[in-house]
Amino acid sequence: MKAILFILVISATLTCNFTQLHPDGAYELISASYGDSSLGRENVETKTIKAYKNGFWISATSFAYSKITFGNAMGGTYVLRDGKCMEKVSFSSEDSSLIGKTFSFDYKLSGEQYSQNRKFEYKNKQYEVVEKYKRIIGNAELDDSSLEGVWERKKGEWNGQESEDPDFYSFKIFSYPIFIWAQYHLKDKDFIGVGGGRYQFNGKRLIEHLEYLSYGPIVPSDIEIDILKFTADSIQQETTDKVLKEAWKKIR
Repeated sequence: MKAILFILVISATLTCNFTQLHPDGAYELISASYGDSSLGRENVETKTIKAYKNGFWISATSFAYSKITFGNAMGGTYVLRDGKCMEKVSFSSEDSSLIGKTFSFDYKLSGEQYSQNRKFEYKNKQYEVVEKYKRIIGNAELDDSSLEGVWERKKGEWNGQESEDPDFYSFKIFSYPIFIWAQYHLKDKDFIGVGGGRYQFNGKRLIEHLEYLSYGPIVPSDIEIDILKFTADSIQQETTDKVLKEAWKKIR
């Protein structure tokens, strides 16, 4: 009996340690080095948000000029293997040659701090990137956590006009307090757009505070969305101004 109890305790400890090391969550970059240089732009507030959720990830950078201006974005899927986080690139706003490639790096998660260290080759040169992030914490409790996870868009209408692009693909991460979505073509591999910010959901109405958008410079603002139909793995929604109507399916 004591031997069985000992095994159960060890198993529980290992499980807890694995959970603590899982990077799922939303983070903001606080420092980064690129070889011997630091990343960033002088006299401009730079913000990089990175979200991990259930095997998917998206990273987006914006600059705070008079309006929030999009910088770049990248994302895809990830797995944890042999103590490393391995990110596969599904889209990139800057370099389509990265699509399909997998980058492996060491990572460390300690409390609200997350850091990653990786070496990779880019345009025939070897680089080392060291990034340090801080977990993003919501200002209030999430009223309803039903949206937490990863969703893909199945249908979209803009002013009653349905999208007719068969190669279009979009997935969206809800990792409170952050939401972030990406759009790209699967076959042509070209980047279409990305957007994100903070959200709150009460089970009937979704409020997205849009903080950055790749379509053009913006002033952050709220978008209110009514939930028309909601099941465990699907949702139909419409903005309160009736301009955008979408159907999403939960994939993770």
